[in-house]
Amino acid sequence: MKKPQKNKPKRHHYVQRAHAELFANQKSQVQVISKDGKRFETDPKNVFLEKYLYGFEVNDEMDVTFEEALSATESETFPAILRIHESHAIREDDINLILNYLACAYLRNPVLRDGAYRTLDSGLRAFIQVAEQNGELPPVPEDIEAFGGKYLSQLIEENIIELNINNGFYLESFVRMLDNILNLLRRFTIGVVVDENERFMLGDFPTPFLHPSLEPSVYGIPFGAGDCELTFPVSPSVSLVLGWDGVPPCGAASDKLIEQLNRRQIMFARKHIVIKNGRGVAKKLANRYRQISLKMTMDDLPTPDGILNLGRKGLHPIPAARAVWNDIQAICN
Repeated sequence: MKKPQKNKPKRHHYVQRAHAELFANQKSQVQVISKDGKRFETDPKNVFLEKYLYGFEVNDEMDVTFEEALSATESETFPAILRIHESHAIREDDINLILNYLACAYLRNPVLRDGAYRTLDSGLRAFIQVAEQNGELPPVPEDIEAFGGKYLSQLIEENIIELNINNGFYLESFVRMLDNILNLLRRFTIGVVVDENERFMLGDFPTPFLHPSLEPSVYGIPFGAGDCELTFPVSPSVSLVLGWDGVPPCGAASDKLIEQLNRRQIMFARKHIVIKNGRGVAKKLANRYRQISLKMTMDDLPTPDGILNLGRKGLHPIPAARAVWNDIQAICN
């Protein structure tokens, strides 16, 4: 690991600390339920974080410029989230701020970061293979000892040559992803649901999205279109429900809806869920969905024109997710 830039933070929260603080108890602690069965209380600053989540090695230093940009956007837009918590409603002039916050919350998750890395890496490998197949990238000359006659893709596969992508391409990729997410979010309709008993839970992927009518599959979960729904717990008492098609629920949340939204938080979570109330229910659901989480897969598919990189986000392992999918459909229907 390279040294960081001077006075730059190392601990990057992928769920904003100020957001987690809304789930704290009177002791300013949050209750954390782990999908491996553990339970503990801690300061909100100690959950949902990773060292150098969006740090890039540039000139022998860790550049955290992109992380700082995400944090700045969250800081600028979080007041709109806080106003939803306080008023249980959305101001018209806050909508754009809210969507920007949700786009950041969606993107800065480690699952999507790793997926973006793999997408770029797979794309470059596929480009090299296609160039070799078309004769545009010849093998190493025979007179070069040990490597003669081998193609670049072979040398990479055998770890003789290390494939490194310029960090600038990573940054450009993330910026494009952020723009795409924001454009899609603008197509959704936002609803606000309230629970006076403060039972909404916050997972480490706080923006689960799914199509209730579609079971988990190898094709992943499409983001947008059809009956796509995205949910976001603002606080223990307030949650957003975004619907692509139709009007999402608003007002007082039924017990059934609260259970549904909490299931989604736990299903998509990699490790941890933060709660204020309902510890017994959280432990039960965490145990039921302990094997399932959001993952991103990357496959290289041969086509007549070359190799197609297909990245898919979904709940894995798929058999385990399908086995409990009726939990989602029964409540939605």
